[in-house]
Amino acid sequence: MGQNTTHKLLGGEEAQQLRKEPKTLRIKAIAKGLAGPFATAETASDYNTNAACGNMSMVITDRYDHSIDEKNRLAIPSQVRNAMDTTIDGNAFYIVPAGRYLELIPEKLFTQLAGAANAGLAVSPEVARVRRLIFASASRLDMDKAGRVVIPDRFMADSKNRDPFSDAMLGRDVTLVGANDRLELWNRNDFYAHMRELLADRGALQQTMQQLFTKPATGNDNRPF
Repeated sequence: MGQNTTHKLLGGEEAQQLRKEPKTLRIKAIAKGLAGPFATAETASDYNTNAACGNMSMVITDRYDHSIDEKNRLAIPSQVRNAMDTTIDGNAFYIVPAGRYLELIPEKLFTQLAGAANAGLAVSPEVARVRRLIFASASRLDMDKAGRVVIPDRFMADSKNRDPFSDAMLGRDVTLVGANDRLELWNRNDFYAHMRELLADRGALQQTMQQLFTKPATGNDNRPF
């Protein structure tokens, strides 16, 4: 894979920073673009095509205060489960670390985005490192009949086998946050503190908010979500 392909995945400046700050780049890669951790121009085009054909995945909103039980089971909100189309969204999630929180990405969206990260036998060292960071940390979560998933023990703060590479360590009281095409999983106190920070900084976020919710005038959609 050549340098131009690497830049499609991360952006030129980020690709250069990867050697120095892999942890920071992991967070940026996970959060980057509409297609999350596997964003490429091709993926964005596929996503827009699906939307035009009426195959748009669900939009996840709201926030839900839940608890993780002693068996690490977490109930997916019924509002989210009822909105899931198994043909488009699947019936499971993939959990991916994203700094202070974890992302729960619907199964078929994750598969679609992961497919965009396939690069054949010869990949650049930068792309290989980013893929390693993402896929080695991700886990599939199947829902039981009650709509619960089991959070991997390595992400629990009271675990004896905590993940040494994850910043997010969950307590029992958590908040699930709708984030457009996925859920974010936060420690409840951390999320409330983060929201207060966002509200205090709302003015500085205005430009990004306008980009998020303004339809582009041309076919080039460079919105940051």
